[in-house]
Amino acid sequence: MMVKVNMESVIDIMFRLESETGIDITEMAAVTDPAGKRILKTITDGNKTLYIVTEEDRKTTTEVAKILGLSTSRIRYLRQNRKLGERKGNDWYFTDAEIDNMRVRKPGKPKTSRPPD
Repeated sequence: MMVKVNMESVIDIMFRLESETGIDITEMAAVTDPAGKRILKTITDGNKTLYIVTEEDRKTTTEVAKILGLSTSRIRYLRQNRKLGERKGNDWYFTDAEIDNMRVRKPGKPKTSRPPD
């Protein structure tokens, strides 16, 4: 699929995104299929689309479940409860930071510090 877009305008958009998001331009790419990458901007030319994405690898619910040794239903619960992930079509994608947020925590109420007697 070929998208007719002026390369200078794509680079300008990427520089603008760099200042808005703080993501380095060297970590961005212009692609026609985002395939699980984080989409920063969508450029449409008629019925064709070009995506500006980060090179940050994102993982699906099933991949996260395998990594953490949890069920996919538990990952969906954590996603909903902790407001994690990004939906693309029918799939949800997670960054490494979001996966770390889902790691199993020690059960029970955290200890509170007591004031000295």
